[in-house]
Amino acid sequence: MLSVILSVLSAVLLAMAFPPFGHGDLAFVAIVPMLLAVRAAPPRRAAFLGFVFGCVFWLIDLSWLWSLKDNGGPVALVGLGHVALSLFLSLFQALFAFAVAASWRLAMKRPWTIIPILLVLIAEPVFWVGSEYLRGVVLTGFPWNPLAATQYGNPAFLHPASWVGAGAVSLLLVAINSSIASTISRLLSTLHSPLSTPHSPLPTFHSPLSTFHFHLSSPRLPVPRIFKWPVRSLELFIALCVTVACWMRGLDAIGESRRVEIESPRLRAAVVCADMPSIFEKDEEALDTTSETLLSHAELAAMASPDICVWPETILPGYIPYDRDAADLVRGAVSALDGAALLAGGVELKYGGAPDDDVPNPHLIYNSAFLFGPKGIMATYRKRHLVPFGEFIPLESKLRFLKRLAPAGFSCEPGDAAAVCTIHTPRGEFRIGSLICFEDAFPSLARDSVRNGADVLALLANDAWFAGSAEGEQHLAQAVLRCVENGRPMMRATNRGVSALIDGHGRIVRRIGGDGSGAGFAVGDLAIVPRRTIYTRFGDWLLGIPCAILLIAFAVLESSAWKTA
Repeated sequence: MLSVILSVLSAVLLAMAFPPFGHGDLAFVAIVPMLLAVRAAPPRRAAFLGFVFGCVFWLIDLSWLWSLKDNGGPVALVGLGHVALSLFLSLFQALFAFAVAASWRLAMKRPWTIIPILLVLIAEPVFWVGSEYLRGVVLTGFPWNPLAATQYGNPAFLHPASWVGAGAVSLLLVAINSSIASTISRLLSTLHSPLSTPHSPLPTFHSPLSTFHFHLSSPRLPVPRIFKWPVRSLELFIALCVTVACWMRGLDAIGESRRVEIESPRLRAAVVCADMPSIFEKDEEALDTTSETLLSHAELAAMASPDICVWPETILPGYIPYDRDAADLVRGAVSALDGAALLAGGVELKYGGAPDDDVPNPHLIYNSAFLFGPKGIMATYRKRHLVPFGEFIPLESKLRFLKRLAPAGFSCEPGDAAAVCTIHTPRGEFRIGSLICFEDAFPSLARDSVRNGADVLALLANDAWFAGSAEGEQHLAQAVLRCVENGRPMMRATNRGVSALIDGHGRIVRRIGGDGSGAGFAVGDLAIVPRRTIYTRFGDWLLGIPCAILLIAFAVLESSAWKTA
């Protein structure tokens, strides 16, 4: 029972590290209780504890899904979706816990000093990062809120993400958690109390570390008093040294970039935070009000002479390019912006698709971002990663009646390219890589855009489905990670979310929304520094994929050994 309580405690602490609580410092200690429980448990029991930890964490962290019931979602379906998604995501925490417990069980057969150090500083962090990567790719993936996202307000600490991805930050955080757990475990195992005896009524605290020969911590060694703590807590000492070194390197990188940015070209962008209801609440009055507000914002933003104005996802009415109201709205905004480009989201209708019995004219529908200029549409980006049950229904191509269940009344087609568009301004030529909705949560999509030549990323989102919840702030955290990974700034425009300008180091230059402030816009300059990060070049092949392979291989081998034993 105590081990379950420890797992639940870890889940609550970790949930508090994310918005809306925002206590990011808790990420350095949050999973310590769970690790203490898992290490002393058999692998199968550990998997259960990991599953409990995951269930409690995701039920708290994804509680913003309940906002859907206020936007037309049936309560039963919203509740079922929340629970089902949480249970599914918990499987990856269970896999992590199983691997941790199995590794300690194997290591205890060879009680050498170096073994626990390797497990704490390498194995456990690697297993965690591997589980995060798998969560982001299995069944279309749900990479939402990796452990690194707790530090989105600490750009210097996020710098390692530019080397091997956000997993590097998660790696450091888990290493510190694991080291603290080992220090606590060693203290408990050396205390002359019932907690450290084999016959203790609290076996959860019986440390696997007591099995190992810690010659380095032996009092017989002539170790100076000033060095006793680092020697007796060697894992924690190493983890802290590496973490501080990475943090200081991040500070240096930010300082160096400030000197480079002085001579770099700057893109002046205006991002809009719209206040438009979700599709189920839209009516003619709301559309008219939104159009008037958008035009008003364009006129005001023009006073700052922006190079580009960014509107949120699906903000344009009707089907593009056939809707006259949308055409009038865009024409008025472009005119008001006086030469600046307009990037806005809308539903694109393209004739020529496969015949459909339910629709008289064959067509394809895309969730798209359009770049407008004085001569009309200059470029189009079509969303590549669609949201299951939101923008399409799985298996609908085989079971055609499922199309009627689509919340929007239709299903979208995915785009097939990371299209990059170019704008020419008095300040220079800039290439923009667009992302839509939750695409900024997927590292590979932002990386593809940068590899295709994007100087700056643009994210168009519609967070009106979850207005007033923690989703908007959590969504912002994902965008910060993408900026750091690729060394590219981002223009972020949302509907009832957080609109922001973020630089290539993850610093939020301007932000508006997310606090009930309603509609508005923000204008700022983004320095365009031409550099390509290590992560942009190699992606997840340096960390995420190897960690996932090791996790799967270890879990499979251990499961096979357990079955044959």
